Amino acid sequence: MEVKTRTHGGYGGARRAVNARKRALIRQGAAEWLRQLPDTVPFRYDIVEVLYREGEVPEITRLCGAFGERDLAAS
Repeated sequence: MEVKTRTHGGYGGARRAVNARKRALIRQGAAEWLRQLPDTVPFRYDIVEVLYREGEVPEITRLCGAFGERDLAAS
């Protein structure tokens, strides 16, 4: 899971902020963690965006399965 915090909704949001390089780093970390587990487990790559606007309650958006192996191969 990647968490991105913003003070405004510009720049294309959280999905765009997790670029090909960041996705590759997340995938490498996940692969290492999965290798250490005794059994195969299902997994997915999520992104959480936290949007802070002055004077408002933070808005939290979770993008479940935001990217996967196909996205990494295409990057």
